[in-house]
Amino acid sequence: MDTLGVGDESLLNRVHDIPFRVGLSRCGCDICRAMGDASTHNMPEHDTLTDQTLQFQGRSLRLIGGTTRAARVLAKMLEGKHGISGLRVVELGAGVGLIAQCLVILGSEVWCTDQPPVLDLLKENIQKNLSVEELSRTHVMPLYWGDEADIATLDHETFPEIDLLIGSDLIFARENNADLFRTIKSLCRPGKRVIMSFTRRFISEEDFFVLMDEFFIEESWVNDGDVSIVTWLRS
Repeated sequence: MDTLGVGDESLLNRVHDIPFRVGLSRCGCDICRAMGDASTHNMPEHDTLTDQTLQFQGRSLRLIGGTTRAARVLAKMLEGKHGISGLRVVELGAGVGLIAQCLVILGSEVWCTDQPPVLDLLKENIQKNLSVEELSRTHVMPLYWGDEADIATLDHETFPEIDLLIGSDLIFARENNADLFRTIKSLCRPGKRVIMSFTRRFISEEDFFVLMDEFFIEESWVNDGDVSIVTWLRS
């Protein structure tokens, strides 16, 4: 993976340095229209089957509900990352629970959050893959981004503070990004970090980075194909 320095350039300028698949039908997103070539956005392997088994740290994790490439790339990055054990982590938009389970296996205590309709499936996946000890470090909670009551409950549960917020493939819906940012800002204390992976789809995603730049310092921007992983430090 290549690390890119990112300043005030636009999201579109950032992706000019990233390899895209050529000769494929375009998927129709803003970036593919602007670039003239398709990326892996419309490739069959991008979002995988709803019943799959992935390998992590020599273990097989069976996941019902499917995972995105952004989540799988982030899981791969975590597998080689040091300093995860002992961290208190909140995952935003946990989905089927891939990232949360990876973090717990690596020794973190994790609060998995998502909208209430997702939580039963999330719990099922976690319970089938983790040991009793690992389950004791895994918490599932409802969280609507921007909902002050949900944020306050989570903030109380994770007292005194969390070390890391993490999420994958969260910023594609422009209408949700202001609430996502408010949630991150409320939960992430100064000196703590946010890690997010995402697939570049729409120029409007730049709005989220503008919001983050006001309160967070971008520490790294890493690309793996058309997936980026960004780490921010709360200033």
